[in-house]
Amino acid sequence: MRRVHLRSLVLISLAVGLWFPLAGHSQNMEEILGIGSGNTAQGPVVRQTVSTSGQDTGDAAVIRAEINALLDEINKLLEEIGKALKDTAGTVTGKAKEAADKAKDKVKETADKVKDKVKETADKVKDKVTGSSSTTYTVRQGDSLWAIAQRLLGNGNRWPEIVEANKSRYPSLAKNPNLIYAGWKLTIPGARSTTGPSTTTPPPTSGTTPPSSSSGESAALNAWKGGKLAPSEFCRLLGPVARESMKVTGVPASVTLAQAALETGWGRATIGDAKNLFGIKGTGPAGSITVKTQEYINGRYVTVNGTFRKYHTWRESIDDHARLLTTASRYRNCMANKSNPDQFARELQKAGYATSPTYASTLISIMKQYNLYQYDK
Repeated sequence: MRRVHLRSLVLISLAVGLWFPLAGHSQNMEEILGIGSGNTAQGPVVRQTVSTSGQDTGDAAVIRAEINALLDEINKLLEEIGKALKDTAGTVTGKAKEAADKAKDKVKETADKVKDKVKETADKVKDKVTGSSSTTYTVRQGDSLWAIAQRLLGNGNRWPEIVEANKSRYPSLAKNPNLIYAGWKLTIPGARSTTGPSTTTPPPTSGTTPPSSSSGESAALNAWKGGKLAPSEFCRLLGPVARESMKVTGVPASVTLAQAALETGWGRATIGDAKNLFGIKGTGPAGSITVKTQEYINGRYVTVNGTFRKYHTWRESIDDHARLLTTASRYRNCMANKSNPDQFARELQKAGYATSPTYASTLISIMKQYNLYQYDK
């Protein structure tokens, strides 16, 4: 009975003193088992022997031997548990890291959504406070971006805002903001309040003429269908329009007139009915036209077929020319010399506007001979 009683006592003590803490407080298991970073690799060791105060004999010696054997088994079991915890620590850490990464991504995603929502709300509040909102404008024939910006935003130089707001719908705007087409529906961000957003052309402000590419043209210029003019008449018709364009874009009116005179032979060759004053190639607001043209290639002039832009009005051609020079990076040095028409002309040639090696000197000669500088004032 003593052997059974003592063995039971040992097991009960172990169960109460070891197992329940392990089961009930698994988060402290390493501390309980003594496998923290400060312990040796051997792990926990239960007292290895049962000592007596004197010489034991008979049943006492047998019991002591059995208890010691049982303690050895317990020590082995504890070592196995400690080893198992160490082996699984990496896995637990890995899973915890994976969960942390997912949580981090989720937090970032939520933060981005909140940021976008805050910006959207801020924009709405700004529109509410300033009394402005986005509206939709249907492009009419002869319109230009700067004219639309002048009308609806109060400043023609704000036309890049219209490009930014509509380039996703009309990708060609990002590549060539000079070209817009009748029927396009443009979002006008921060447009001045009218009678409310509309998908139709907003009415002009009372007492003003609706701005368009034809605004600023005289009746005589509107009636001109092309054809050679005397230099004085050519400048009389186009000079005011070139000056008005200069006020908006900064391109010297003297250079604009000289280029138009040189490219067209004082109006003789405006590329059929294209109303193209500057020989700009590509597709324009009114389409394109293909004609034979002279190009200076490999040291000599050759005749080639060229596709040129077509316009609805003469003003539209001047607007397109100015916008090309102000938006294309290759002409950055030209605009840096906008207060010096002669140097502006030289920079045009350097930028490759024309293939003629005497292009700049010819422009300067025309500006001086006909005093085109007067239109820069």
